[in-house]
This record gives sequence, structure tokens and C-alpha cells, in this order.
Amino acid sequence: VNAAKTFQQEVTLKRKLSKEIVDKVCNLVYLEENDLYYIKEYSYYANEITGIVSKVGLTYRYTSMTVGIINKDVDARVKQIIAKITPQMDTVAKIKLFHDEIILNCNYSTASEYGATPYGALVGGQALCEGYSRAFALLCNKIGIENLFATSAPVNNEQHMWNMVKLNGCWYNIDLTG
Repeated sequence: VNAAKTFQQEVTLKRKLSKEIVDKVCNLVYLEENDLYYIKEYSYYANEITGIVSKVGLTYRYTSMTVGIINKDVDARVKQIIAKITPQMDTVAKIKLFHDEIILNCNYSTASEYGATPYGALVGGQALCEGYSRAFALLCNKIGIENLFATSAPVNNEQHMWNMVKLNGCWYNIDLTG
């Protein structure tokens, strides 16, 4: 996580980890660290005999400068949306506000350069399911609504992503592209 936040291209591991564990950790980072939407992919360097991974390589979709600009624009849009929350709104009303702000101002598009990012859904107006999900999670995180990403099994090498929110101790699925 720290390496990705500083756009390092290679991380030397301090612990001996198997390929399977490294895969799990990298997938968790992808799903749990919403701020790292700009990671394109990871690779690892493993001992051919033991299978122990010594280094993880990271590639990025955008430069650090581009990410800074994207984040500034997203933060401004998030503030606009959160400013619409009134004291009378309960958690369900806030979730509906976030849902409506995203779906009424964004179109599903496979052609957007920023489609898998919160920027695509909140600023650019075009996103994939991942962009919708990341934008919704960002808004929920800003006001403390517990949420998770959910993903489907790959179909034709593609996955679907949506959100889950916790309300009154129960988890509910929310698919903004559904």
C-alpha cells in the first residue's frame, strides 16, 4: 500500500511469502484500498524451486501528477454532494442521495479512459461498473457508512463489481449499474 501511494514500481518483501499469499494480498489491496484505483496490475518475482516471492512489481494506469489532478476534481465533487445532506436525513436517505447523484449524472461506458475510477463516475460522467462502485464507496467512506465491494466470478475474462452497505447490522447489495 505504501509503495503504491508513492508510485514505486518494485517492492522488496521483508517476509517470505508464497505466490498464493501474494495474490491474495494484492487482490485485497485492489478491493479494500479505494484510493489506489490507479494501480493497473502487479507482478511478482518468485524463486522457481521454492515458489517464495521476493519482490512485487507494480504498474500504474496514470502518472502521480494525473492522479493528483483527478483526486482534486473528485474531492471537489464529493464536497458538493455531501453538502446536500441535511440534518433530517437518515442513513438510507444519504445512501439514496449518493445513488441518485451518481446514476443521474453518469452513463455506463466502456470507452472512457477513467471508467474504472471515481473520477469517471463523479466528474467525467462516464464509467464502468468499477467506477460507479468506487465512487459510491468513496462517498460512503467520507461520512462513515460501512461498505464493501462485491465482485462476480469472471465471465469471458470480465468481472462485475457492485457495493454492499451495512444498515442496522444487516448487509445490503447496491448495484448502481444494475
